[in-house]
Amino acid sequence: MNLYYVSPSVMPSRSANSIHVSRMCEAFSKSGHDVTLFSGSAAGDQSEQSLSDYYGVDFSNIDVETTVAKGRGLEFRIALLSVICFITSIVKCCMPDIIFSRNLYAAFFFALFLRQRVIYESHSPDVGFRRILQKMVMNSRKVKTVVISEALKSILMKYHNLKQVDVDVFHDAAPSGRSTQSNVERENIRKTLLKSVDTDAVVGYFGHLYSGRGLEVIQAMAKARPQISFLIFGGNEKDILSHRKENKLDNLHFEGHIAHKQAIKLMSAMDVLLMPYQRQVSIGISGHDTAKWMSPMKMFEYLAAAVPIISSDLPVLTEVLHNGKNALLVPPDNHALWIASLDKIVNKPALAKSLAKQGYEDYLSKYTWDIRCQNILKGMSGYQ
Repeated sequence: MNLYYVSPSVMPSRSANSIHVSRMCEAFSKSGHDVTLFSGSAAGDQSEQSLSDYYGVDFSNIDVETTVAKGRGLEFRIALLSVICFITSIVKCCMPDIIFSRNLYAAFFFALFLRQRVIYESHSPDVGFRRILQKMVMNSRKVKTVVISEALKSILMKYHNLKQVDVDVFHDAAPSGRSTQSNVERENIRKTLLKSVDTDAVVGYFGHLYSGRGLEVIQAMAKARPQISFLIFGGNEKDILSHRKENKLDNLHFEGHIAHKQAIKLMSAMDVLLMPYQRQVSIGISGHDTAKWMSPMKMFEYLAAAVPIISSDLPVLTEVLHNGKNALLVPPDNHALWIASLDKIVNKPALAKSLAKQGYEDYLSKYTWDIRCQNILKGMSGYQ
């Protein structure tokens, strides 16, 4: 079956958007679909190999159609490119069987003008003129909407005053095939990818350094437990340099941005993984707060790492994480409880093993990209 996947943005890039799109395209391809990805390209010359190198995914069976990312209106131009290719496909008698769109404009054109069935995936409520388009798309009988959390579904239904609308919840995921690491393998990974670490435990954080990501929590933990190493991976160059300059703790290290394939290995080599999201979470864009509806890919990468997790107990995260079962959950701003939770994991090996084991089993059974795509496709029946 032919499948169009319409992205809203430039690829490749470091954004969660781009990683999400690439993983979904790979999973659809692995399920036997002939995938055509429509996206923007900063260079205007984007090869499948460059995408594969950047994300560590298999793009060998994915066709990539791009428009040059110049100025404003990129998402609209990507949508227009996909529509033009669709019209051409009619002439060539090779129309797509499935249209999957993270692109609001493309979903609008295909469903409301071309009367095609569309799976529209949304990760947030839109505002302004886009709010009108989003409501029209979600209200269309030609559209099945997919969202990343139960919280987002509830927010969108109230936001657009929708009652009987077809919305499915599928949380984000991690790549299939992740295996657990032995203690020897973990030590080898540390020696290969890290500077010498000689402390009681190694605690890792992977992600951006934007406001609301909980760096102040990690700093408090590092100050209270100097015998433990705290490693922070990620961030843009400006933020990394700023934090390194301000850091006064010998056991707190800002390692900077690393390739995704390395990050996956290093997650598995940590003794504890931290997810200290605060009650307001920035994505680096002024006015954007995702704390109420997010489904961070990092959470699923952590589960797949088979390492005990300490996370903030935000309601949206408890859709996946369960205190004392696959993670320890702590109020975002209670530093003392974060430190106590860390002590509990470090001092109770049986608890650490149990949390890691359950997290890994949840990943295997529910939270891989392959499972996500299979579930989405199963839900396609029943709409016309």
